[in-house]
Amino acid sequence: MNMKQKKGISITRFGRDELAKKKKPIGIFGYFLIGLPIVVFIVFAALFIEQSILRSAYVCQFAEQQSTWVASLPSYWGGIIGGLVGGSISFLGIAITIKYYRNADIENRRLNIQPFLVIQSETTKSFTGSKKPLFSFENASEVFVNCMITNIGRGFALIITYNDGSIAGGYSYRHTLQKDCAIKDFVFCVPNKDCEHTFYIQFMDEYMNEYIQSFNIIVKKNNNDLPKVTINPDFPQVIENAMK
Repeated sequence: MNMKQKKGISITRFGRDELAKKKKPIGIFGYFLIGLPIVVFIVFAALFIEQSILRSAYVCQFAEQQSTWVASLPSYWGGIIGGLVGGSISFLGIAITIKYYRNADIENRRLNIQPFLVIQSETTKSFTGSKKPLFSFENASEVFVNCMITNIGRGFALIITYNDGSIAGGYSYRHTLQKDCAIKDFVFCVPNKDCEHTFYIQFMDEYMNEYIQSFNIIVKKNNNDLPKVTINPDFPQVIENAMK
């Protein structure tokens, strides 16, 4: 697709332009590349001024003290170059410090509104809910797991998809889960045998930071009754940080 075709296309995802070019942050090396030409320009400008203006003025007006002036030239240039080097190092140090505290502030603001999902479950032999099971591990159909997904984080979660590993990208599952609230229509099936499986839930916070959280399912077989199912949540992982 050429550029002319791209100009006529607008793709938005949850109100965000997906075709917009994302600005890459300037790293330490980037600051160095920006500052180096400035330092070189200042050095050459100082050399030009000294050679074209200052030296001729010193020679004409202070001819008798020329030897003294030549002797002081290293100190003169040492002060200029030392000042430029010291200033460059100070500039890089300040830039690194500002970048560090800025990133720390962004991370703290994100953590203050990060959701965290936990799941409580119960197993049944028959499913009587209004919706069918969302997925089934190993084509199981004998054990239904009714889940209650609760958000115990600091902000609401806009759940986008769930993924049981059967397809790339997962399945659409649009729910807005407020803090300390729960969803009770998440149902899937497991076999009645010892096994482990993992599924994923993808969601966004109020600043449109995008997360993915994995849940490990441990099934313990019970010959006389329903198997014991334990769902252990992992910590949400940031897959896209929208805060700048």
